[in-house]
Amino acid sequence: EYIARQYFNMTSINLPKTITDYVNAGNYDSFTASAIIMSVIGNKSDTTALNNDGITVIANGKKLKQESDSDGFFVNIPTDSDKLQINCPKCDNGSNVFYTLITMGYPRQVRPESNGIEITRKYYNADGHEVNSGNIGDIIDVQIVARTRGNTDKIANGVILDLLPGGFVPISDTLTGDADFTEIREDRIIIYTKLSRTPVTFKYRAQLSASGQFAVPPINASDMYNPAINAVGKTESFTVSNATN
Repeated sequence: EYIARQYFNMTSINLPKTITDYVNAGNYDSFTASAIIMSVIGNKSDTTALNNDGITVIANGKKLKQESDSDGFFVNIPTDSDKLQINCPKCDNGSNVFYTLITMGYPRQVRPESNGIEITRKYYNADGHEVNSGNIGDIIDVQIVARTRGNTDKIANGVILDLLPGGFVPISDTLTGDADFTEIREDRIIIYTKLSRTPVTFKYRAQLSASGQFAVPPINASDMYNPAINAVGKTESFTVSNATN
């Protein structure tokens, strides 16, 4: 589609049903989204600017106020919205409207999932015992195990994201395991790796730095170029005590 529109002046947009079904199911990432946008935009000379007049965005039955920018307009969607409707009376096959939905924050409810990937994360103390509590100053060993499952045999570009609970400070240069690339940030560990049926193990250390009861975000993994293949771990809690009290 992109090559035909860019170099052969094809003006019609005729995305295959496999692509539209893929997009409508939400199974895309920044790479595939960029490829599809390039495909539908094609040669800019054959595109017609669409007047914003007539386009309305309705959330939970209420029309939202439009604010203009250089490329069109945007609206702020209320956080309690559960139904969004975009109306474009002037749109047809030759004049389409495209939109981007930007969300921020974390989901309030997360349930474990395993769609082609299996992943676990456990915490151990200095004696090698699995724990869900500790004292300020303790060193915790974190162990992550991942593999493919179901109809997925191999993943060439997998990514594992481990968000740290409050009170955990990752210790640099302690991450081990067969990874293509890793990042240790102050609030998360990111591991880029290949996955197969054979389990791979990654380990790193963190020090407990603040007392309290902290929610442990679920660990997750996915195929970078096919987000439908993913896994989400369970939500837990970790208690850090001040030993001097």
